Amino acid sequence: MGNSSKLSTKITCENIGSKFSSFSIIIEWENFVQSDARHASLMLQNLSKQINQISKKFSSKSEIIVVFNPKDVDSVLVKKFVEDNFSFLPLVDFKFIPGFGLHYYELKNLGVKHSSNDLIIFFDSDVTPEDGWLEEMLQSFQNPDIKVVGGTTHMPNDSIMGKALALVWFTPRKSKYNKLFEVDHFYANNVAFRRKVCQSHPFPQINQFHGQCNIVADKLRKSGFKIFSQPKSRIIHDVPQNAKDFVSWALTMGLDYVAIRRLRNVTWSSGLEQYKFKNSTVRQLISRSRQRLHYSSLKSKDYPAATFIVLSYFIIMGIGMMISFVRPNYYSYIRKNNWKMWT
Repeated sequence: MGNSSKLSTKITCENIGSKFSSFSIIIEWENFVQSDARHASLMLQNLSKQINQISKKFSSKSEIIVVFNPKDVDSVLVKKFVEDNFSFLPLVDFKFIPGFGLHYYELKNLGVKHSSNDLIIFFDSDVTPEDGWLEEMLQSFQNPDIKVVGGTTHMPNDSIMGKALALVWFTPRKSKYNKLFEVDHFYANNVAFRRKVCQSHPFPQINQFHGQCNIVADKLRKSGFKIFSQPKSRIIHDVPQNAKDFVSWALTMGLDYVAIRRLRNVTWSSGLEQYKFKNSTVRQLISRSRQRLHYSSLKSKDYPAATFIVLSYFIIMGIGMMISFVRPNYYSYIRKNNWKMWT
């Protein structure tokens, strides 16, 4: 099972002129609870506009599946919010699926079970698609050999917070490519699968906030599937709205950074090895930040505030790494106490 070793990513003229396959967009609603509702409103408006712009290219009616945890948000309110902000309701079918007690990746898996189309697109409730996002994503699958395509995600560039976090965040800066290229990973807030591939590679249930994408990507590549990135399918990710969100975000990054490597059988037999690991990790992150600074839009007057934000991130992330060393079961403890973490 897998892709041909001579996979061609070139889209033929015949493919370009053909109809798009029907799709199922799965939107988790957990992040909505933790972010500013204005972002979800803008997301729905932009998505609605894009669907309307290319609706004549659809081979059949597609669907949008909103999956949510009723413990966090009322189902009636979810439905009303979506319908109030999605301008072209008749163009797609909507499904509102409750997932009692489920969280981010579990909600995505639930959405897949209720989907019915050939293409499955994962999207988040706190991101905003840029113009052309959907069409470029669908165009990628005009080549029948393409099975998995991830878009690109970046922080907003209209605030010092966004500019500063772009220096340290796990997503890369704007790609130099303008067409599909092969990668070894993807992000769950902006990725599309062929249905059968998605069903056979669900997000694993592990006690972490992050890292599930890495596991799925590893399994895909071991099974012979190639993962591609579509740099024209760009989305903007929300930034932490307050100090509490910032702290929880940086903390979970540190907690999971250690846990992910523990899953990959990286062990630290002594406190000295733990120290070396944390020290080298921080050095790598600082090096990445310095490289990205060259391409950032930060002005000299922004450096003091940006430096404070970046250093705070490193310190809090380091604390998270230390906690993960001494308390590997942190995830279960946080969920048991129903702490809301901005991730």
